[in-house]
Amino acid sequence: MEWMPIETAPRDGTEFKGWVYKYGWEPKCRFDPITESFQIWGRVDYDQDGWDFYPHMAITHWMPLPEPPK
Repeated sequence: MEWMPIETAPRDGTEFKGWVYKYGWEPKCRFDPITESFQIWGRVDYDQDGWDFYPHMAITHWMPLPEPPK
């Protein structure tokens, strides 16, 4: 799999890996149709636990999550 432009990311709530400009990859991202924004799963270093929008962390590319181990 290769990184794809964020414009081609799923917009139905499907989770994916995201590439954040200047920060690197995030393991859990999604598009939220209610807020019409790409969100990142809360990070421990931000004291968050849940989906949130981080304006300073623009997701520029995405990649599907791999299949979990069997």
